[in-house]
Amino acid sequence: MAKSIKPKLRKIGAYLQLEKDTIFTIPEYQRPYSWSVNNCDKLWQDITDLMIL
Repeated sequence: MAKSIKPKLRKIGAYLQLEKDTIFTIPEYQRPYSWSVNNCDKLWQDITDLMIL
């Protein structure tokens, strides 16, 4: 059975190092919000830039 993480303030690197059976869930109140492809690309670029630091 997969476990879910509790929402709390963490650096993105901490989330990238979680166990394989960790499941990210999006709260109901945030689901209607959607991003464009450009928004997703920018987020991914920001994450990879931080990983290089």
